[in-house]
Amino acid sequence: MAHAYQTVGAMLVLTSGVWRRVLCPRRYCWAPPACALPCPARPHRDVPPADPRLYPRFTLLLQSLAAIPVAAEALYRYPPSVLVDTAGHPFCAFLASALSPPLPVAAYVHYPVISTDMLAVVAARTPQFNHSATVSRSRLLSGVKLAYYRRFAALYGAAGARTTVAMANSSWTAAHVRSLWRPRPPYPLTVYPPAELRSLLCLPLRRQRHLMASIGQYRPEKRHALQLEVLAALRAGSPTAAAADVKLIMVGGASTPADHARVAALRVRAGELGLGEDALDIRVNVERAEVVGVLGGVGIVLHTMVDEHFGIGVVEALAAGAVVVAHDSGGVATDIIGGGVDAATATGGSGGSAAAASTAAPADIHRGVLVSGRGEGEVAAWVAGVREVLRLDTDAYVGVQTRARQWVGRFGEEAFTAGFLGAMGGLVDDALATVGGRGARRKRQ
Repeated sequence: MAHAYQTVGAMLVLTSGVWRRVLCPRRYCWAPPACALPCPARPHRDVPPADPRLYPRFTLLLQSLAAIPVAAEALYRYPPSVLVDTAGHPFCAFLASALSPPLPVAAYVHYPVISTDMLAVVAARTPQFNHSATVSRSRLLSGVKLAYYRRFAALYGAAGARTTVAMANSSWTAAHVRSLWRPRPPYPLTVYPPAELRSLLCLPLRRQRHLMASIGQYRPEKRHALQLEVLAALRAGSPTAAAADVKLIMVGGASTPADHARVAALRVRAGELGLGEDALDIRVNVERAEVVGVLGGVGIVLHTMVDEHFGIGVVEALAAGAVVVAHDSGGVATDIIGGGVDAATATGGSGGSAAAASTAAPADIHRGVLVSGRGEGEVAAWVAGVREVLRLDTDAYVGVQTRARQWVGRFGEEAFTAGFLGAMGGLVDDALATVGGRGARRKRQ
């Protein structure tokens, strides 16, 4: 094993030199302080090799390859008995399996690097935040990207097949991992991520139902612009005073110039839609205490992201006592709002009946409202979902809050600890037995 780690050390020296030569002419650099190379990128030295900003094209492949020297450095500096990947860099399993003897690998998958849904979007030539309109309009470019995705998916599956223990953060993620990695049963195991619920479960259930909130980073996939359209439609075309007075509080993080540019664009769009301070409040990079305060006062939380892999923000909203209106996809639909029961669903998109849903009697909302449909007609579907919550009487509304709080207990820190240790137990025991055997052999020698 020592010889193997020396080999890894040699790989580290080689790969770090290669990456430095490739990337030093660009805007980013992570050379050591002693580096004497003239480089205008010194202020960006802290950007890690696997940062997606380094790779505007072929991001998935290049980011995954860039993680290999990072793993090599970790193995060289801190030789482990088990390699645990929680950062979503599956190609590290190739490195671990190449050692002699092979190093066992455990993976906790927050989201699949590539999924069958991503392949379907490219095959259908559907423009999306990660599939530009330029590519989707071109049959040739779409074909090239689909071929690239399929080959990368095959590599991703080969890396996953080398994983000894696989865990996923939702049954939706687990299904995608199972279809691509094809691990041996019972893997992947679904282990829900830990949510800090104590400060939320004690919040009072009495709410101002006309107040809505949106909690999430200001990223394209969160679809904040759609929320503005929904808010404008609610206030402009509402048949009830409650919906006409609806106010939305957007709370999110912005860590890059692109994030701040999106926030500025949202403010401009709000002005175009006539949404003033009485209708919209956009907050950026607020403290945790302020987020808890917002969740403790609003009656509805909007979650417009499609295919959210889990949705810890949705869990926190339910624990706080807000009724969530979310997209009918991802882990939100399979585990949180729709897990175990049929949640109320507002249908939209092409062929949907959102107008009928907006005038019908309130559905039997169990833990929240799931909105299906994309594209044309989707705004009407979201409006219908919000109106269903607004039309609930007080007893029905409190019933939704109570059922949601009872359900989210499975997403707490204690449940995660038990699930993670249970999944890792056999692997850790084998590693300890191997280390113990080596110690006994050394004593005999």
